[in-house]
Amino acid sequence: MNVFDAIVNRKSVRSYTGEPLTDEELDKLLAAANCAPVASAMYHTNHLTVIKDRELLAEIEKAFGAYAGREDVHPLYNAPVFILVSVQMKDPPASKEDWLNVVCSDAAIIVENMALEAVELGLGTCHIWGAVRGINADPALRDKLGLPEGFQPVCGAIFGKSDVAYEPREIRRDRFGTNFIG
Repeated sequence: MNVFDAIVNRKSVRSYTGEPLTDEELDKLLAAANCAPVASAMYHTNHLTVIKDRELLAEIEKAFGAYAGREDVHPLYNAPVFILVSVQMKDPPASKEDWLNVVCSDAAIIVENMALEAVELGLGTCHIWGAVRGINADPALRDKLGLPEGFQPVCGAIFGKSDVAYEPREIRRDRFGTNFIG
């Protein structure tokens, strides 16, 4: 599959078989993450946490339920792997607001690189934001993640085997307002 086909075919998958990923699949996802461009090559400001422990995944879902006021939600959709991206917030080199913009952009690119590799591997994937809010609202849960000091989770993605197939789809070229200058 070429890159453009992977971009066109990528979609959010919310149905997983629960079957674990192979070590090779996980290694390829992490290799894709490590290929992501990072502002000023400050790779040390990003941290990946690979969560495969079913009990911890259930705690993350419960934390989001408490945060959202809905106990019936399952934002990880039975995926066997959640890769969380955290960023360094301790002593940012710019204003905290400017720094947050940079590191969140970097984190989103890391997640998208992994998502595109998941398409190539035929794995389901979905960007995860809400469950991250639940993690950040639960200090005890954050402690269980073993994050380096000064790091804050900002986004992530789930991965797993799925019966949902990636198929070519038609993407409208006018989805975003666009203006041309010059």
